[in-house]
Amino acid sequence: MILRSVCVGVLALLLAAPALADTINTPSCRQDLAATWVKMQEMLARLKSTARAAQDERCETYRRHAEAVEHAREVFERCKTGRDRLGDVAHMDGALDDVNAVIDRECNGGLGMARPHVLAPLINSGEMSTR
Repeated sequence: MILRSVCVGVLALLLAAPALADTINTPSCRQDLAATWVKMQEMLARLKSTARAAQDERCETYRRHAEAVEHAREVFERCKTGRDRLGDVAHMDGALDDVNAVIDRECNGGLGMARPHVLAPLINSGEMSTR
């Protein structure tokens, strides 16, 4: 159940990621998007492998997953455009919310936020809101 909630958003993004439409076509963005794709696939495999791991190992994997999602969000925000950008950033926000909820519940004993809030752009505005 926990693994499922952590993986769902990432899996949906991985299935859509090969279609690199609406991307900023610079060498750094091409490289960052390709590296992000590989890192997310590796992270998904790592998450699956922790299903029977000890609590400490699972929590460390969840935290590393949150970091990978934060990084992917930054890359998508910087290197994608249009609807792809909005959709991919929203997917990463959802995945980050999910993994942070799992970290809070399973690793922090429900005592508070696992990670600082991420700033997310308000749709159709230039303002930022806290997530």
